[in-house]
Amino acid sequence: MITPTQSICADIPQILLEALQDYLAQHPDWDKNRVVAAALSLFLLQNGEGDRRASKVYLDTLFRPSVPATNGQTAEVVAANGETATTSVERNEDLGAIASSPSASSSAA
Repeated sequence: MITPTQSICADIPQILLEALQDYLAQHPDWDKNRVVAAALSLFLLQNGEGDRRASKVYLDTLFRPSVPATNGQTAEVVAANGETATTSVERNEDLGAIASSPSASSSAA
């Protein structure tokens, strides 16, 4: 189920905007909306009345699938237990879908 969204406009310090832009440049699977939703829902979880809706948004935001890689790229996937696996992404023209195959795995430090 997709959570309905609402646009907001907020003034933030320039230094936070620059930090956000740096983060997004290094993490292409995130966008500003995802970062803001994660930050706001975490704030509400820590300072609110334990609203389950904030918890759901926080977890959905953190664990939603990343932007699909293009044909031939590799992507690193991090499991909830901290283990990582690198996958190679290939496009299957017959199925019109992206398939991934594990190529290596290691434990996170």
